[in-house]
Amino acid sequence: MESLRFFGESVTLLDEFGTDAADSDQYDISIAIEPSYETLCRAAGALKPGGALYVEVSRKFGIRRLLRDITAWMTSKSRRLVYTFDYLSVIGEADLKEAQINWHWPNFESCTKIIPLNDDGALDYAFLQGGQGRGARLRATSGPWLKRSGLLFWIIPCFSIVALRSAD
Repeated sequence: MESLRFFGESVTLLDEFGTDAADSDQYDISIAIEPSYETLCRAAGALKPGGALYVEVSRKFGIRRLLRDITAWMTSKSRRLVYTFDYLSVIGEADLKEAQINWHWPNFESCTKIIPLNDDGALDYAFLQGGQGRGARLRATSGPWLKRSGLLFWIIPCFSIVALRSAD
């Protein structure tokens, strides 16, 4: 909040966006941290033409979480944000463009790399970095397989999405 206030003329902190039509088209930037489906829809809808949406999601990795997420995604009748592409789907439905999803490695607090997941070259480069040890060799061989299989998008613990509303 301190950084936003330093660079912005005004900052409005909303725990949950209201449902009033007056909330639409108000903001140059909406930031949604760990949003629910409804909150993400409202945050995207609150943008002015030319506005930007920033979404930040941090999840603990573990096989239990992965199985719970997959089960919820497959069985849920309501809209849930589980899979990274669930967020992109909502953003696309809100008619936002140029959505870029980024992997924050290893997490937001200790981030040393921001890897654009829409860029195969950047992903390949990230998997190949890290030296000659067993961990580096495992990353170099498993990373491309995880990407091709689609599992990478299930296991990424920390990611952000930036998307824009068209100016017209």
